[in-house]
Amino acid sequence: VYADTIADSLMTIMTNRTYGPTTVGWRLGMSNSDGTNGELQLVLWDSSHATDVVYSTNAISASTWHHIAYVWDGTDNHSVYIDGTRGINHTASDTAASTGNFYIGEETGGTGRDWDGNIDELRISDTARYSGASFTAPTAPFVNDDNTKLLLHMNGTDGSTFFEDDNGVGRSAIGLSAVGNAQVDTAESKFGGASALFDGTGDYIVVSAGDGTTDFSGDFTIEGWFYSNDVTANAK
Repeated sequence: VYADTIADSLMTIMTNRTYGPTTVGWRLGMSNSDGTNGELQLVLWDSSHATDVVYSTNAISASTWHHIAYVWDGTDNHSVYIDGTRGINHTASDTAASTGNFYIGEETGGTGRDWDGNIDELRISDTARYSGASFTAPTAPFVNDDNTKLLLHMNGTDGSTFFEDDNGVGRSAIGLSAVGNAQVDTAESKFGGASALFDGTGDYIVVSAGDGTTDFSGDFTIEGWFYSNDVTANAK
């Protein structure tokens, strides 16, 4: 993620939950609700719709690319890493799995909690790739392997709304839809000369449910590089 400034409202990085009082799932984004600008907020809704909210002990900065990874080990441990350092190590027995769509850059439902900034090199894996207190953040673009379920390099022509799944290990490419003004941006990138740009108002990318990509019931890792334009925002 990459943010230009840091603000005081909610912003969503990614979620498998459609906004509503009876939906289960999880949301990862920025929030200063715990008093610290630039911290990450992980919210889990279990099968009884109870809410579990935790905040990172480390924070992200404005105008800086940050690698963020959300890892679940398939049992009880939810971990969120910022640039390879674990800032959330939370125990929750509910998987917060959802059969719904996966959203990048917004929590749908008119919440106004949209990501304002850039996202690059996003990968979903069906394994817990990281454990422990720290690891070395990636220094090159991700490469497909047998555990890769979705891989978005966010490359292309400036202004394009086409985002392609790199399905280099023989699996079928996953279909994606860009909503609002979500588009390829060549002004900022971590790798490859482009990234996905979100202006903070109704922009997101949706991965449709039904092909197994958004099944977060087992161990998983979701990671990517993020650039926030407003890190004082409660961005999800």
